[in-house]
Amino acid sequence: MSRLLLAAALAAQSPAEAPPELKPFLESCKAAGERLWGHSLCAPVVIVDPATGKHRTSQPAPPEPLPKMRANTAIKWGGEDWIMVLAPLPKGAAGLDMLFHEAWHVRQKSLGYPANASVAGHLDDPTNRYLMRLEWAALENALKTTGAVQRRHVAQALAFRRQRLARKEGAGASEAAQMRHEGMASYTGARLSGAPVQRALEALQGGAKRPSLGRSFAYVNGPAWGLLLDRYRPGWHKAGAAGDLPDLMPIQAAALARADDYGGTAVLAEETLSYVDRERRIRTAMAATTAANGLRLPLRQMSMDFDPNRVLSGPDGSSLYEKITLSDRWGKIAVNGTPLRMAPDFSAAYAPWPLPEGALELGVGWKVEERSGQPVLVEPGS
Repeated sequence: MSRLLLAAALAAQSPAEAPPELKPFLESCKAAGERLWGHSLCAPVVIVDPATGKHRTSQPAPPEPLPKMRANTAIKWGGEDWIMVLAPLPKGAAGLDMLFHEAWHVRQKSLGYPANASVAGHLDDPTNRYLMRLEWAALENALKTTGAVQRRHVAQALAFRRQRLARKEGAGASEAAQMRHEGMASYTGARLSGAPVQRALEALQGGAKRPSLGRSFAYVNGPAWGLLLDRYRPGWHKAGAAGDLPDLMPIQAAALARADDYGGTAVLAEETLSYVDRERRIRTAMAATTAANGLRLPLRQMSMDFDPNRVLSGPDGSSLYEKITLSDRWGKIAVNGTPLRMAPDFSAAYAPWPLPEGALELGVGWKVEERSGQPVLVEPGS
């Protein structure tokens, strides 16, 4: 087929040929995005079966292979920004939430919210997790009420947050960075899902099940704070990337944080118990991935897909990923249950050695050699 005929054939394919489960998103992404952000949130979508790699697209696929990443995420494919979602796509509000969440990531830089990979490591501390859960309880009550009662719950949520941020220098900055990244995406997804309050409440109620909050708390906080700001400060989100969402609330934090009103004693007991297991996992991961014991993987052109609920913070500022796929010039590593440690400056990752069979796929010419009993990654031609 000539290039001209091929181009005509591709142009003849219409959005109606897209996977039917994408229809609600494709029909609303332009108008909904313009109402909320003043900018369309439309983007091509690929639905991928994570087991087989088979995929379906909302428009003709580029000629090059689909990137190897398998996640709900934003990707570059064929020089264009795409939304990738894993099959099966949830039905109803949950599916729209997911699509608009990733659509926001596609557009976030142009909307004034640069991406970042910060980790709020202080949230692995049991007292800070306890205070975060009390903030969530107050936000849940705020979303379920109105008027003066709602304002009192918002004031309590702000009081728990103030107490938490006062415990660690830099905590406010690291939380704000995540809220401007995943928090804003999660707010956008919930807001445009067709059931915003329901989605925000589901996030709050499921927050306690997240084993680590340093890289996942904003998925919980974002929708609630965003919807409440819609009530008290309409148009707040168009201000750009400065500050954290709670800082924009035109309500003062309560003078006294009333933990007993939100089941504080039971929450503290739960978090104290879970802390013991979390610390054990951190110690084990750090010991297995030291510069002396682990395989050093330099990072220059990395891309990664990870479970944000399984990211812990090491005492040196490292991020410990318990489930991640990481790619760079040397190839790809995929671990699930085996820790991978990322240096605080993202210059290198460290993996335990030896790795499980199949975890490391090296590119052509790359190899691992044992030198003085330590694994060393060797570049082609070295």
